[in-house]
Amino acid sequence: MRAEAPNRASDRPVLMCHSALARARFGPVVSVALSRPTARIEPLPCGVPSFYFETDAAEPCPIALGGPGDVLVYFLSLAFSTRYGSLHPLSQLALLLRGDLKIDLVPLTTFADRDVEVEADQVELDRVWQDAAPLLATLDGVTTALASADERIALLTEDAPDLAARLGDLQRMAAWAAARNARVRMTFEL
Repeated sequence: MRAEAPNRASDRPVLMCHSALARARFGPVVSVALSRPTARIEPLPCGVPSFYFETDAAEPCPIALGGPGDVLVYFLSLAFSTRYGSLHPLSQLALLLRGDLKIDLVPLTTFADRDVEVEADQVELDRVWQDAAPLLATLDGVTTALASADERIALLTEDAPDLAARLGDLQRMAAWAAARNARVRMTFEL
């Protein structure tokens, strides 16, 4: 969304960008006009993150995600950010999976941005290649946990209804790659 609100210092508009999908998943964005009682709100084209699964198998993976992969990008990013104190429900889900359920999330949080701007970005992109088998083991544990009747998991995932389905898709992709002793790479694009 684009919300124009005057800035007291310069009376220039302040622009905020939030995709409709992010608002649907994580709640509305409230904008406040600082010097006048109303703000003009109009759509601003905002990209939805894209998720990519690559393999070094001889043939391309025939399995695709059954829907948008943005929820995977959000979950992987928030699972990674637990080390920085994130309190988002999907971060709390990652803490529950890792702590109480003892699921190793390292293979799932090994991913990178596809946008290479400097040499270090390419180094990171090359570093995130991993064997498919450990990723499959992680996804087996995570999808089993999400399919359980654990009320804590249901509460933490209620704003991400497609998460279990997309993780199931990713699990099938990882199983396909593991059956071929392939390495895989998970990346995203904003």
